[in-house]
Amino acid sequence: MIKPILIWILLISLMLSCEPDRNKSKNQIINLNLKKQIGYGDFESSRKVLFPLDSIDKIRLKDRIPVSDKFKEYVLRVYYFDEQLAMLNKWKTGQIDDKRWEVLKRVYQIDTNDIIDTSPDYKTIIAYGTLEDGSRALQVDTDLDEKLKDEKLISVDYPLAFVDDADKDYYLSHKTDYLPKVDIAVDYQLNDSLYSQSFTMQINPYNVDQLIQYMQTDDTEKAYFTSVSIPEYYSDTLQIGKHKYVIRLAGNFQEPIIRAQDARVKIAELTNKAVYKNDMIYRLNDSVYLGQIPWLIDKASPNGQLISLQQLPKTTKIEKIQIGYYFPELRKSPINKQVPDDDRPITYWIWNTATINQMLIDRMHQWQENHDDRQLVNIAYDDNRGAVKRLIDRLGVDYPCVYINPKNKKFPIKLERHGIPFSVKLNQSRKIEQIHKLSISNGDSLK
Repeated sequence: MIKPILIWILLISLMLSCEPDRNKSKNQIINLNLKKQIGYGDFESSRKVLFPLDSIDKIRLKDRIPVSDKFKEYVLRVYYFDEQLAMLNKWKTGQIDDKRWEVLKRVYQIDTNDIIDTSPDYKTIIAYGTLEDGSRALQVDTDLDEKLKDEKLISVDYPLAFVDDADKDYYLSHKTDYLPKVDIAVDYQLNDSLYSQSFTMQINPYNVDQLIQYMQTDDTEKAYFTSVSIPEYYSDTLQIGKHKYVIRLAGNFQEPIIRAQDARVKIAELTNKAVYKNDMIYRLNDSVYLGQIPWLIDKASPNGQLISLQQLPKTTKIEKIQIGYYFPELRKSPINKQVPDDDRPITYWIWNTATINQMLIDRMHQWQENHDDRQLVNIAYDDNRGAVKRLIDRLGVDYPCVYINPKNKKFPIKLERHGIPFSVKLNQSRKIEQIHKLSISNGDSLK
C-alpha cells in the first residue's frame, strides 16, 4: 500500500511543479497579462479626448434625439471615438468634399488602409443640462444606438465649490475618483481581425479650457460645456530574480486600440518601500535591462491585455542613452515666430543666457547648411525669459526656439548633466541617437 501512495504523491508533486507561471521565463519569453487601470498612469498627455461633432450637425440632432423628460434645459454633445475615422465617414457621406478630403489626408497623414472600422457606430451622444429641481445631470449613449431616452440620469455636482486650496489640490490630483463614469463597449475590425473592447468613459462637465476652441457663442452652450476623457492604461507587476517591476502600457489615447507604432511601455523598479525608481518610457522593439538581464520588449496585444518580453543573449550590451530612451514631448512655449517642420527629424541645441554668443549662432547656421535633412530647434533653458527674448532678437536667432524655465520645470530626463550648451539628435520616432557637447570658446558670452 505504501508504494502506490508514494507514486501518487510523486505524480502530484510533478504536476504542481509544472504549473505555468506567467511571470517566469519559458523559452526565454515572458507573456505578462496586464490589468486595465483607470487613471493617468503617469503618462504624459495621457487623456484620450474624444472629438466633438460640428455645431451644424449638433443642431440637427437636437430635434431628432429625445432625452429624459426630467430635463428642463439641456445641450447635446456628440463625440467621435477616432478623429481619422470620423473624417473618413464624413467624406463618404458627402459632408466633406473631395478637395478638402485630399487636404485633410495630407495634413493628418491619414492612411485609409490603416483606419479601424468600429461597430455598431463610431460616436456617442451626451446630453447635459438642468433638471426641474435645479440640479444638474447628464445622459450618455452607452450602447451607441443614438438614443438617450432609455439611458439613466447621472447626477453632477454643480457648482463645483472647493472648501479651501487643499480641497482643490486634492480634487485636481484625484479627479478620476470623482468625475462621472460610464462603461462603453466598442467592436472594431483591424487588418481582417475582429476585436471587442469595453472601457470606462469619463466626462468632465467642469473643464471648459480643455476644448475651448469648440465652444459656441450662445450662453446655453457656455453654461453646459462638457469635455470627455478616457484615462485608461494597462498595468501589472513582474518579478525577475530579486527584482520587482511595475509594467504599464498605453496607446496614443485617441482610439480604442493600441497600435504597435503608438504603444508606450513604462517600466519602473519597485523597491522594498513600494517606491518607484528608474522610471522610463519605452516603445515596442526597445531593449532594457530587467534583473540585470537584457530583454527585448517584443509585442503587445491591440486590446492592451498582453505584453511579451523576449530575453536577449546575456552578452548583449544595451546603451541606455541610445536604446529605449526617448526625448519627451515638450509643452511648447515658443519665444520666437519660427515654426518647426514636423516632416523632418529634429536636432535640439540647448543653451542659456550665459552660453549663447555670436559664435554659437554662426555654428548653428553652418550646421543647418550641412544638415538640410534635419530641423534645428533651440531650447533656451534659463530663468530670465525677458533676457532670452532680447538675446534672440539681438543675435538674430531665426531657428524655432522653445523656452523652459528651470525654476518651473527641470530639463527633461536630467540631460543638464552633460553641461550646457549641448545638442540632442533625435530620429523620426523621437528616440535619442546622439548627445554632443557644444564648445563656446573663441567668443564673448552675452548676458
